[in-house]
Amino acid sequence: MSLFESDSPGDYNFLASDALRTSRPVLAGVYDMETAEIYGPFLQAMAAAGYHEYELNDSSDTFIPGRLKPSECDETQSDDGPTPNLFVFPYDWRQDNSFNASLLKDYIACIRQIHPSTDVNIVAHSMGGLPSRRYILQNSSNHHINAYISIASPFLGAPKLVYVLESGHFLDQSDPFVDPIFKHTTRSFPGAHQLLPSSQYFELGGAPPLVEGDREIHPDADGPLDFDQMVWAINAQYGEESLTPGAKGDEFHQGGQDDWRFDTTGIKYHHITGKQRGAHTVGQMKTTWTQVCTGVLSPDCSDRAATVEITKTEGDGTVPLLSAQRAGTSDINATDAQFKTFGPPPNESANDLYSHNGLMSNPEVQQKVFEWLSAAEPASPSSAQAARPRAASPSAPVPYHDVTIAGASAIAVSDSAGNNTDSPAFLFRPAVPGVYTYSLGSGVRMVSVPISTTTDYFIAFDSTDDPVSVEVRIGTSSTTTRAIRYQDLVLPTGVSARLSFTAAEPQDLAYDSDGNGSFETTVQPTVDVTGAAAEDTDAPVISVIEDIQGGSSHLSLSAEDPSGVSRLLFSLDGTSYQEYIGPLTLTQQQTPVLYANADDTLANRATLVHTLTTPLTPIPSVAWWAMVFITAIVAGLGYLRIRRIRA
Repeated sequence: MSLFESDSPGDYNFLASDALRTSRPVLAGVYDMETAEIYGPFLQAMAAAGYHEYELNDSSDTFIPGRLKPSECDETQSDDGPTPNLFVFPYDWRQDNSFNASLLKDYIACIRQIHPSTDVNIVAHSMGGLPSRRYILQNSSNHHINAYISIASPFLGAPKLVYVLESGHFLDQSDPFVDPIFKHTTRSFPGAHQLLPSSQYFELGGAPPLVEGDREIHPDADGPLDFDQMVWAINAQYGEESLTPGAKGDEFHQGGQDDWRFDTTGIKYHHITGKQRGAHTVGQMKTTWTQVCTGVLSPDCSDRAATVEITKTEGDGTVPLLSAQRAGTSDINATDAQFKTFGPPPNESANDLYSHNGLMSNPEVQQKVFEWLSAAEPASPSSAQAARPRAASPSAPVPYHDVTIAGASAIAVSDSAGNNTDSPAFLFRPAVPGVYTYSLGSGVRMVSVPISTTTDYFIAFDSTDDPVSVEVRIGTSSTTTRAIRYQDLVLPTGVSARLSFTAAEPQDLAYDSDGNGSFETTVQPTVDVTGAAAEDTDAPVISVIEDIQGGSSHLSLSAEDPSGVSRLLFSLDGTSYQEYIGPLTLTQQQTPVLYANADDTLANRATLVHTLTTPLTPIPSVAWWAMVFITAIVAGLGYLRIRRIRA
């Protein structure tokens, strides 16, 4: 799957032979997943509406690549039946969208051989909107397109691309086996890199997709990265084998790729977007460190683990509304473009039909596509502009329980209706309706659970040899009303623990201490706060002052936080920590690195790794050189000994 030549030299290209109608991921010995409907329902609906599909396979069901080209176009398919009028364009989405636009040009030429002097209508879902738009730009005077319908296309990119490059969580559900594969391979896909949020995404009011927390990713940034800083950081963090994902995305989105206001092609543009109930679309990623400790007075702490925090926004679970609509602080759509937003549904259990892939199975979406395709004439400019909103109105924020768990294994979710994530395995839709999972780093998962008075939810996990940290955040994507944190929780190894959410309220964490299936032993949280204290997720600020004297470093540590600092620890080996009570004197040769962490009174933790400064070698004075020179003249051979000493 990778396009890195080092992974599969000379054999990493393949021909896409069809749209993904259904998918059933299978990993031998691990799982055999449900069959997921992707484009099958939409194509079946097209057939039911009277469309006849052009066959890309021969009578033995073998794919014939030439049927996508004008030189080998099969014009005989109408001999034994209706003339085909539905043409599926399979393409390798990993590749550069400009390359796929050239393949689309060949296919349209083939279609026009079957239907001479006829313009085509394009229906593009998701990433398909990018190569089709690039085709229009490359053939603006002879595009041969009548109508263009996009469904959930990330025209301005998607912050989820940044998140996937970091975590590998590409499909709807995070999976510990699949995520590492996508984390590696996505860094090799030029087509995916062109999903990087563009400068227009910033200019239209999109939140900066990348934020530097306590884990540095840009030498001049502190907090949200501007567009240029983001491009630099993406190149530096995720570029491999001479590929520069940030620059690739920036280059692709230049010119008319994003801004359609000056489009003079005469194409009738129509755009469909999906809007789920609640904010479940990755909108922003913050880089952080995570560390857990055991013990109180002289704790042992783990190595810092690179993790992230995510902020969610409105969209279809993959593409933010802003990117699909291209309307925010201004509107950069074609003048007469028509829009239709589907959703949000009345409850979370119906979210799947308004998700990124689920839109293609949504009967309302299908009906709208048929309506637009059957329109004989475009709407007049005045009526079109009046008919469509410049942007979908924001929905009332929907509160959720966001639960982050670190240091545990076998995390599973179930509800009182009998749904669970154990069997069968799901990747293309939530196994428990309304529940979403996210990967925040190695061994760190976030689970979003609805707040419901009619359905109870349960999150179970197994303890390991490591301490467990759990945070339950209650609120919307922009506000937190309550925060519950279990910090450095030491459970017996291998026991099962569970968080329950009943009657819309989180219950205390409990674990099964005797293995009888009953979660009878409750654990009190480290903190349980509401109001302004719940909104405070900022860790203390640790400062270090290093004063070099006589080849030694004299170091002073301090930590500050508005809520107060509960403890400040240091370590000389990165594992064994002790309370900091005063300045330290260290040498760079014996202790090259100083480690520290600090907790505030709300159980937010900061970490620090400080490399000691190498003392400068003093420059000899003029008098010293004079002494050496005189000694060399008098002593003769002594000159050679002095040179050897200085060497």
